[in-house]
Amino acid sequence: MIVKNIDRSEKNKAKFQVEIDSAAFEEAVGKAYQKKKGTIYIAGFRKGKAPRAIIEGMYGPDVFYQDAIDELGPEAFGFAMKDSDLDVVGTPSLADVNLADDKTLTFTFAVDLYPEVTLGQYKELELEKGEAEVTDEQLADALDGVKKRNSRMVSVEREAQKGDTANIDFDGFLNGERFDGGKAEGYSLELGSGSFVPGFEDQVVGMKIGEEKDVNVTFPENYVENLAGKDVVFKVKLNSLTVPEYPELDDDFAKDVSEFDTMDEYKADLKKQLLESAQTEIDNKYRSDLMKLACDNMTVDVPAVMVDEKVTELIRNYAQNFGVKANDIPEKSLWR
Repeated sequence: MIVKNIDRSEKNKAKFQVEIDSAAFEEAVGKAYQKKKGTIYIAGFRKGKAPRAIIEGMYGPDVFYQDAIDELGPEAFGFAMKDSDLDVVGTPSLADVNLADDKTLTFTFAVDLYPEVTLGQYKELELEKGEAEVTDEQLADALDGVKKRNSRMVSVEREAQKGDTANIDFDGFLNGERFDGGKAEGYSLELGSGSFVPGFEDQVVGMKIGEEKDVNVTFPENYVENLAGKDVVFKVKLNSLTVPEYPELDDDFAKDVSEFDTMDEYKADLKKQLLESAQTEIDNKYRSDLMKLACDNMTVDVPAVMVDEKVTELIRNYAQNFGVKANDIPEKSLWR
């Protein structure tokens, strides 16, 4: 194979030819015959046993040419990538195929190239870098999070209040008829969470354990079609109430959740961790901002194929996250 006539006259694009001599083409035709002969029936011969000359005499001397060309194309392009200094991006195009009378085969490829980059200022860039700090409020919030993660739920005997987790049975009725999806037993609902139909939780507040009550609500206009904007009645029974019980933030708590013996030691370590995390975030942003500033100072024309490839990559990643197999997403063939 020979790579020739490399043309880079168009920005970020190139055309070139790969020439394959007649001997290599004849070898490819022979391989094509060996692959295809088992599918060809010729009268007087068992299937797959007809000589190549007989098949060519019946179907024409070029009967195996296209299969040979299809086989040689990717090989020719791969050879060119090793033999040239072209920095190709994206999928190549097959611009032309020419088979000469002497059976010399020439492929003409068109490719996109990685763009040339003209660097601007990237040294001694001036950018302010912040210093990490942790406020008393941030430390208190972090401690509150640890406290909540180590809480336990305990039962209470009183009227339901916001913040309680109510265990309820409910049964929904529209115009006196039950509707699908409107019934549950032993359902845990945090009152005030806003996770139910507006107005439902507010009407559970104040109920006593064991009490049964009709709760009247109106579904939002953007709800499912058969219930959107409709007035319904839920028959609700309150089975039990639980509330979170939080541990005391004392030395015993510090021993339970850390390697430290006192709360002061644990708080100091927690503040140190928060500082390190904040500083890491600042450092990462600083490096990102420096890179963006350097990129803003350079000149480069990004070819459309690079944008297309990035979009395709993002689509494939999102699709896989939603359970679509990568091989279910079509890709461009070699000859786009």
